[in-house]
Parts: sequence; C-alpha cells; structure tokens
Amino acid sequence: MKYMELTLMLTVLLVFTMFTGCGGAQESEQQKPADQHTHKKLDLKKYSYDKGRNSEDDFDLIGQYIQAEDDQLTIKVKDRELIIPKSRHFKNKEDYDDLMGKLVKVEVDGKSQEAEELELTPQAKADENGVYEQESDGGQKVIGTLVNETGRNVTVKVASGSQTFQKTADFERDVAESPQKLKGKTVRLEIQKDGKAESLDFEAEDQHLDWYKK
Repeated sequence: MKYMELTLMLTVLLVFTMFTGCGGAQESEQQKPADQHTHKKLDLKKYSYDKGRNSEDDFDLIGQYIQAEDDQLTIKVKDRELIIPKSRHFKNKEDYDDLMGKLVKVEVDGKSQEAEELELTPQAKADENGVYEQESDGGQKVIGTLVNETGRNVTVKVASGSQTFQKTADFERDVAESPQKLKGKTVRLEIQKDGKAESLDFEAEDQHLDWYKK
C-alpha cells in the first residue's frame, strides 16, 4: 500500500514538474521578442555633421578608420566606435591597408543606414604643406586654417607653418562669411600651377574635427 502511495506521489510530482517547465518555456518564448525589441538599431544620423541628416537623403559620417569586414566596417567618431553595415553596392576608393587610424568619410544611405562609399578625407591626405590633391594641369588643392585674407592675398596655417598665396584676378569665395569671421576656421584652397589661389571654400564638416590627431 505504501509502495502504491509513493508511486502515485512521484507520478503527480513528475506531471507537475513537466507542466511548470512547459509554462516557463512558453513564458520565456513570449518574453524573448520583447527583450529583442529593447536592443534598438543605433541611429547613425546623430553622428553626422550634415545639415540635412534628419531627412531620408544620403549623409556622411567622418571618423577614424578601425577595421572592415565583408559585410560591415567600423569607424571611431570622437570616443564612440560605430559599426556600419555595408550595402550591396558598397565602393571603397582606398586600399584598406592604408586606412588604419586615418580619418575617413563614409557615405551612408539615408533610409537603410548602410555604407555606400568610403574615402580618405582631405585632412588625412594632406602633406606638411596642406596639399591633399594634385591636379592634372599642375594645380593643387590645399587645406589649412585661415590666418588672414586681404583683397590681394590669403594666408593659411598648415603643418609646416604659414603659407601665403596671391589671389588671381577672378578669385572666387564659395562662402558668405567675411574673412574676419573665417579666421581660425578650416578652409580649402585651389591653387593654380603658378602658385596663385583661384578659390576659397568653406566646408562645415571640416570644423568639427579638432578631436582628430593625425
């Protein structure tokens, strides 16, 4: 009799254990989607300096290159590492081996937030004289900090020191701000092969990179 009672008790206990186990599994499965929803996709737009970054247009991210894999790449913006998925049409204009630790610009699709293109920035390309591009006609493109601009000359500070360029007769300024307001700001110059400056350009994205050390 005692044997039958013990067997019955064990059977009831086993059934109870199986029932509560299934219930726990179901509860776990029900909670799983909720937990997954807590890990929201990082909004990359808030790390962009583009004025129209809140629209669905493509936007740029500027940061220090960390690494690239088949389906994603990693850059560092200030003290934050960002992982950016690559689109199927991703283009890289540079050799990955030459990118380590350098400042790069990534074009990102505004809707999918996937990387479309990667290239070095002028800051990363610039030599000690601020030259970041050589033109086929012998001209150069220079990036530096504006020191002074007069009606005849423009002076910028680069790694090797200050450089002054005489303006061409048809010198163009692609910026509304006065020379006085641009002092201390990063500007880009187009220099003819004769050494004269033919244009000055101001890019907003260049003004937010004080954290980057070459």
